[in-house]
Amino acid sequence: METTLPASSHSDHTPQGGTAHGRSDPHSDGLLKETRRLRKAFVLQLKPAAREEYQRRHQAIWPELLATLKAHGVHNYSIFQCGSSSQLFAYVELDDLDRWELVGRTEVGQRWRHYMSYLLVTNPDLSPVSISLSEIFHLD
Repeated sequence: METTLPASSHSDHTPQGGTAHGRSDPHSDGLLKETRRLRKAFVLQLKPAAREEYQRRHQAIWPELLATLKAHGVHNYSIFQCGSSSQLFAYVELDDLDRWELVGRTEVGQRWRHYMSYLLVTNPDLSPVSISLSEIFHLD
């Protein structure tokens, strides 16, 4: 799912006034221009008996990976497990889809892929096999 929504130049912890995700970015000319974020949702598959280790590794996620994600315009990233199955659901908001795709090509992104490849079903390049989801409904 790749759907646009308004983005923010403020912290994600700033209360959102009248419109959810709807904030404006100041520009040097004094005008305000609203920016939009992309919403992306996808499904991943854990290998058998990998849930606890997958969760442990995300609880101790590397600070340099978090910094890289943020530097590439990644916001509001969550991963959920689907019941007791090995299926994972991920949701992320992005400034730009191309920048999102570059994360896996960074040095830290490559290390993380290798580190997680023991736990996830992966492609030959060690990127996780993922199924993109199409948005059916959204409410701000």
